[in-house]
Parts: sequence; structure tokens; C-alpha cells
Amino acid sequence: MSTEFPQYGSFVEYVGLECGESINVPLFGTRSLLRVEADQKLKMLLLMKAGIPTPRVYELSDDVRGPVIVKLPGAKGGKGYFVASSNSEIEAKLRKYIEDGLLRSPREAIIQEYIVGVTAYFHYFYSLVLNRLELLGADIRYESDVDGLRRLPVGILEELGIDPTFTVVGNLPLVLRESLLPKIIEYGRRFVDASRSMVSPGVIGPLCLESVIDRELNVKVFEFSGRIVAGTNLYIDGSPYSYLYWDQPVSMGRRIAIEVRLALEKGLLEKIVT
Repeated sequence: MSTEFPQYGSFVEYVGLECGESINVPLFGTRSLLRVEADQKLKMLLLMKAGIPTPRVYELSDDVRGPVIVKLPGAKGGKGYFVASSNSEIEAKLRKYIEDGLLRSPREAIIQEYIVGVTAYFHYFYSLVLNRLELLGADIRYESDVDGLRRLPVGILEELGIDPTFTVVGNLPLVLRESLLPKIIEYGRRFVDASRSMVSPGVIGPLCLESVIDRELNVKVFEFSGRIVAGTNLYIDGSPYSYLYWDQPVSMGRRIAIEVRLALEKGLLEKIVT
């Protein structure tokens, strides 16, 4: 009997990078991708290497004009993220985070252009055994309290002086506009190809590209997860996309099981674990 451990958000955040890299259990997926995912700057570098459109990234020394979103490292589910419109706002908040022990250095955070649009998260599965990329689902994150605040008139928001936060409280299923699918699948393919140049042997199994889609249907990817994401929980009985590949309900967990079975049958099990 053999044991394989799939990677997911809580494992990445709570087990920690050092333990995750050294744990003496075969991991389904790419172990070396953990280090890239733990570093916001490396994540953006990989996306840019893939030629995937991304929001502008600011350095602390840049003159910030207009809204930006500041993100903390790690898989924190949006906790601690904040929107700012000036360097002074960013510096003051990051100093407070360092005092509270949430950051070691301001340079651990990433400052991105804030794009107005719909956030859409695309779930993929790269099959090394079949040598193909599958789009298995999509979701929208429901975040507190930024999604609740949109119900209030602008005047009241200004009067309350609330600083919106982006802590994820749940996920909503999303069926994408069909005209977007070729672009979304192409971005997934580019990511898989670029990952091979940055980590060996490249991404294996689940991954997620996290994006904003604007009014012109431009898709900009602001982050990625090289693992199972919480949005796949919506599709325990499969999604409209996974059904098209397999003619039966296939969740992300079942898709991993299918890959392991196929790898065993073809003598490729060592290829899908690291």
C-alpha cells in the first residue's frame, strides 16, 4: 500500500513552507511550487513569464496614484488585504502589520493595481498521464466585508469611514460566458508551459488562476494557486465542464483519484508525485 498527500490551502498555510518541502510523504503535485506560491513576487514573475495579462505591480518606492490592493504572503484567504490610494496609507498600514507580527518586512507584501470588475477563479487540472489541461470549474469568492458594504449608498460608506476587508467567507458557483473559454484555456496552457521553466517538473494536477474580468471582457490574472482551492468544494458532484471530459460527475478529488489509477496502470506513479 502506498500513501500520497494532495496539496490544498490549509496545508500550505498552516503546515508551513519548511515542513511542506521536507515532509517525508510523497506529495501529489509539485513540491517545489510551494516556495513560489509562498512568495508573492515569485508568483507574479511566473505569471509574467507565461505571458498572462496581470495588474500592474508597484514597488514601495513607486509613486502610487489611484486605488491599489495590498496583499500579505501565504494562503490567508484574503485576510489582512486592504485597498489604499497613496504611499502614506500603504506605509502606515504595513507598519501596523509589522508591529502586530503579521509581517516581518514591508517587502513581503505585494502592491497591485486595483481593477474594477468581476473576480473569477478558474479551476484546472493538468494531467501528466494524458498530457492535457482540463478546465474543471470556476467560482466567485464571497468576501467580508467588502461584498456586504456594496449594499450601502456611497454617502453612508463615507460617513461610516469603514476600511473594507477581503476575508473569504464562502464561494459561489460560476458558469462562464462561452466566448471567454478559449482565452481562459489558453492562459491555463501558458501557465503549465511556463511552470516547467521555473520549477521541475512543472505543475502537476490541480491549479487555479485567480482573475478579474472587466467590462470589456479583458481577463487579468492577479494570483494563482498551484494546488486544490476551496472553490472546487462547490462541485462535489462535478461541474458542467468536468462532465464534458468524463461523461460522469467528477469532482477535483475524484479527478485526482482517476489520475493516480491511470498512472498506476501505465507505470507512471513516480512521475505524478514529488
